[in-house]
Amino acid sequence: MGLLNLHTHSNNSDGTCSIAELAEAYQKAGHIALCITDHDYFMTSDKWERTIDEAAHISFQMNFPIIVGLEAFVEGVEEVLVFGQDVCRSLLTCNALTNVVLFKEWYARQTSPFAMIVAHPYLWTIHDDFYLMMDGYEVTNSGKYWGDDYVERMEKLMPAPRRAYHGQDTHELRDLSHRCNEVPENLIINTEIDLIKYLSVCR
Repeated sequence: MGLLNLHTHSNNSDGTCSIAELAEAYQKAGHIALCITDHDYFMTSDKWERTIDEAAHISFQMNFPIIVGLEAFVEGVEEVLVFGQDVCRSLLTCNALTNVVLFKEWYARQTSPFAMIVAHPYLWTIHDDFYLMMDGYEVTNSGKYWGDDYVERMEKLMPAPRRAYHGQDTHELRDLSHRCNEVPENLIINTEIDLIKYLSVCR
């Protein structure tokens, strides 16, 4: 089995490691790819584009896939891991993250492929249609299991075929010891399109 973590922060947001350091550690630990999901509130559009360029350069040098997404905060609801560069660009250049109503309006306008995973079990305010936009949800984060009651709630809010994921929420290299997603060895994730095809169940 290979490993695939969807939740990693570099020193471009609140992580302690560079993308190169993360890629080396993830490759050594048996991950099939590195998914960078730095926080949207640390990012400007220019900084995010520089992150993409940096990741592409390191990926080529190491022959190791690096996919750049975002961890987006939707005020009053959840944090969401978003994959798909065009969609992330759109999020960073509009006010969709201000509240759930604007987020749903933004969602309806998207035409490029993307996938979204609920990152934390806030569940501050239940918006059923918000959760139905998601492709899956974390059940562990930073080594903590959120509990059977939480899982049951998420299964009701986001029924199958949506999947549960184990997020390492990596901020430093010791976080790689947290539980992670095991994936089949024959799963190939070379590009963000490969990842989106694997994750996406809603579109």
